[in-house]
Amino acid sequence: FMPNVLLAVHDAAKEAASTNVAIKGQSNLLVMPELNPTDAKKVMEFLGHSSELSEILLVNNSKVNVILGSELQNPALENLSIIITHYTASPECSGALALIGSVRMNYPKIISTLEYTTHTVGTLLSELLDSE
Repeated sequence: FMPNVLLAVHDAAKEAASTNVAIKGQSNLLVMPELNPTDAKKVMEFLGHSSELSEILLVNNSKVNVILGSELQNPALENLSIIITHYTASPECSGALALIGSVRMNYPKIISTLEYTTHTVGTLLSELLDSE
């Protein structure tokens, strides 16, 4: 018996392992007032290019990385920012969790939540790998 959260983490990890990037909740970007329909379409196209997104996630392996859209050299992302946190479950298993949102988001709250989630994911994956 696995709790639902653990099953979700396990499923996301399996998906990420096979595709390198797993994206969830991208439709939330469509209702952001900062994005006009043209930019929203460009953001969705950007998210569809997992290799480009993967490069951004791997640029800096520090604990927390905040990238403002204007730093990404992609006009569609200009009014957005990306907060990236990294985890390591084992020497062979590591990854990143990222949140894409408005540049006006509550950074301290989001970073704290993302750090907690990343720590939990790393711990749960580590326990799963140890039990296999």
